[in-house]
Amino acid sequence: MRLIRACLLILLAAPVDVAVADEQRDAEARHLYEEGKLAYGQRDYAGAYRQFKAAYLLSTQPALLFNMASALKELGRPREAADALRTYLRLVPDDPEREAVTLRIIALDEAQRLLDEDRTPPAAPALAPPPSTAPPPGAPVLTLPLANAPASPSLIAAPSPPRPKRSVGLIIGIVAGAAVVLGAVVTGLALASRTGPMATSGSIPPIEATP
Repeated sequence: MRLIRACLLILLAAPVDVAVADEQRDAEARHLYEEGKLAYGQRDYAGAYRQFKAAYLLSTQPALLFNMASALKELGRPREAADALRTYLRLVPDDPEREAVTLRIIALDEAQRLLDEDRTPPAAPALAPPPSTAPPPGAPVLTLPLANAPASPSLIAAPSPPRPKRSVGLIIGIVAGAAVVLGAVVTGLALASRTGPMATSGSIPPIEATP
C-alpha cells in the first residue's frame, strides 16, 4: 500500500513540476524579451537580436521572429531578416496579416539584391581589338627584311671576279716593244724614200790588217 501511495504521489506531482518548469521558462523568455526591447530602443541592435533570439529558443513563440527580423534589418542583414519572416509564415500559415508580411519579405529581398550589386566589383571593360595592319586589297606589299635575319639567297649579289693585276714590268715591256716596232717602221719608211742604189758588200773597202 505504501508503494502504491508513493507512486500516486509521483504521478500527481509530475504535471505540477512540468507546469512550474514552463512558467519558469516563460518568465525567463519574457525577461529576455524585455531586455531585447530595451536594447532596441537604445539602438543596440546587435544586443537586441541576441536577446530576442534567446527568448525565442526558450519559448518558441513565433511572434519573437518579428522582433528578430526588425533587429536584423537594422544591422544591415536583410537576407536573414527575410528568412526569419519566412519561418514565421511557415509556423503561422493562417496569419491575417500574411499579405503584409509577404510584401515585407519582398522588400527585404530587394534590399539584399541592391547590397550584392554594390559589393560586386564592376566588370573590366572589354578591350577593343588592335587596328588591323593588313594592307587593303590590291595595295602593293612591301616586305622589310628582319633585323639580324639572313638575307634571301636570291637577294645576295654575286661578288664580281677579281681583276687580274698587271705587273709594272709587263707594262714597261709592252711599251718598249711598241717603241722598237715603231722605230723600225719609221726607219724602213726613211730608207724606202731614198733614190740612189743601196750599198752592197762589193763597194765596201777591204779592211787592211795592222802590222
